[in-house]
Amino acid sequence: MADTPKRIKRLLREQGGRAHEEELRRALVPVAEAFKRWEHGELGSGWRYQAYVVAPLNAAKFNADEGIREGRQKGSQATLSLERF
Repeated sequence: MADTPKRIKRLLREQGGRAHEEELRRALVPVAEAFKRWEHGELGSGWRYQAYVVAPLNAAKFNADEGIREGRQKGSQATLSLERF
């Protein structure tokens, strides 16, 4: 390749770039199509969601010796701040 003229090297780089761009475009077509389906609400229909309610931790009771163990709360006695919601 050391004896190859600069013009040929430039053309090879350009063709390599075009081939790379085309390969990338082909790989991204399915991703773009899936995104369009998701955007229109077509992707994910029929999925089922579940939510769980758990007792929160009280960070005021954390300490270096016990870690978060002392921060546990019993569900009926839990304190909850709605400021974050």
